[in-house]
Amino acid sequence: MIAEGRVVRVELRRAENVYRIDLRGVDRKRGLACTFAPQLVTALVQRLGGDLDGKLRGKRVQITGTVDFADGQPIIEIRRADQVKVMEP
Repeated sequence: MIAEGRVVRVELRRAENVYRIDLRGVDRKRGLACTFAPQLVTALVQRLGGDLDGKLRGKRVQITGTVDFADGQPIIEIRRADQVKVMEP
């Protein structure tokens, strides 16, 4: 699946030890969640450059991956840096 949208924020969810990319217009509790493990941060920083929230916030992105479900919420778990593509500078 390909999810496309504008990034509202990239945040670390400490309780779950996972990062989450929130897209504009997506319900945080029921809508599609795009997550990645802290171990992927270095690869994403190398690919995108610098602070992830600063580089992605407000940008239109494509995130590719398989949709799974956790507690009834659809989730794309980002496992490789090339699954995140910035569509505009």
